[in-house]
Parts: sequence; C-alpha cells; structure tokens
Amino acid sequence: MKSNNWEGGLRVPLIARWPGKIPAGHVSDAPAIMMDVFVTTLTGAGIPAPTDRVIDGKDLLPLLTSKTASQHDAIFSMLSNRVVSVRSGNWKLHITPPREQKLVKPEEKWIDPHGPDGVTILAPYEQAHPSEYPGVFSPEPA
Repeated sequence: MKSNNWEGGLRVPLIARWPGKIPAGHVSDAPAIMMDVFVTTLTGAGIPAPTDRVIDGKDLLPLLTSKTASQHDAIFSMLSNRVVSVRSGNWKLHITPPREQKLVKPEEKWIDPHGPDGVTILAPYEQAHPSEYPGVFSPEPA
C-alpha cells in the first residue's frame, strides 16, 4: 500500500518466475510501472498489443532476462487526474499543490491518512516522517 508519492512506488518488488525464459536469481533495479505487466503478458503469450489506442506499458522481458536499463524515459505518478511526481533517471520532481501542503514539525506525531485504520501503516519502520524530506514542504508565501 502506498501512502504517499515520495518515491512513487518505484521500490515495490516484483517477483517473476518463468523457467527457461527468466534466469533463476536474476535481479534488476530498473524502474517499471504496473502498465508494463499488461504489455509483458501479451508479449509472453505471443499476442500483439492493441494499435487502436495508446498503451503506456513497455515489455518487461528485457528487464527480467538481462541487465538492460528501464524502458521508460520518464515515469509519472498520478493522484486522481493530477501528476504528483515525475522520475527520469536519477532525478525526481515532486509536485505538491499549495492547498495540500502541510508543515509537520519533527516533534509532531504524524498519522498516515492512508493507513487501513487511519493510524497504522503497513511498513512503519520504513515509513519516513514528513519532516525527514528536506525541501519538500515549504511555508506558504506571506
């Protein structure tokens, strides 16, 4: 479960097994997106991707079988109909509309609004406090 867009879900693991196609023990740290699974499944089944619409996904088989780079020039994170982050290579741009900015001081208890019960998050030891992201939040101009 993603609770924010700090890293855009790019560290969500994928475990794939396809004996004879994907080498055992192969690891790739190249980013991909969920829509890539659709295209990869079509490719693996020998079915061409639809040509009557834009397909955002790319074939993951090169990532799963070799040490190739990501198939994407940029990866966009969305919240509803808005772009909230863009990642390209080692760079990431966070876009937070002013109405959503909230300063959280290090000493303030922070409750993850996306937790199942409004308090608990799935990975509490990995979840950083918002104050640990310097420069992300800034006060509204006076």
